[in-house]
Amino acid sequence: MDSGPTGTGYDYATIAPKFGEASNAIQERMESSFRATALNEVREAIDPRFMEVLGKRPLLLVGDSVPNLKDRTKPDMVLRDSSEAREYQETLQGLLEDEVNDKVAQKSESVRPMMSVIQESVLMFQNNQDLVPNTKQYDPELAKRFTDIAKSYELRVNGKLLNRATDVQKVAGKIALQSEGTEIQFRNISIIPIR
Repeated sequence: MDSGPTGTGYDYATIAPKFGEASNAIQERMESSFRATALNEVREAIDPRFMEVLGKRPLLLVGDSVPNLKDRTKPDMVLRDSSEAREYQETLQGLLEDEVNDKVAQKSESVRPMMSVIQESVLMFQNNQDLVPNTKQYDPELAKRFTDIAKSYELRVNGKLLNRATDVQKVAGKIALQSEGTEIQFRNISIIPIR
């Protein structure tokens, strides 16, 4: 096995900025996907008349009966003028945006552990140029040693890698098993010391 950097491939300095770009792109795509899903969920759940109101010009709403925004148990209200119609549309739009934002926040919170692992993985390669394959700075021996050390922090089920812990620190306390939002049953658990 070689020892030290291979000297072939790209210079790490040319690809280093790509890690930050990739990290930002992952975050943006996730938020965009959550926003689109939340918007569809809100559109499907609300009274279709709300969407009709948002699709019209304020002047064309004058005299129309619209759902009461303050108290939905009360009867519909009639829009008296274009100013009132515009204010109704703005309020409705704001309420819908708040609901979409709440759903996006809930979805983002549910994937926080996964996003943390992704961000830590990106940071690991940003901060360790000798672990990035196909770069001049890549050190295959160091990468192999790193992989061997990391194996002790892997979670495998039926031989399949499910998770890998990073930035692990020894702390005193209980060992806890948890599931991420669904029921789970544990069986035949073994705890072995890390060498």
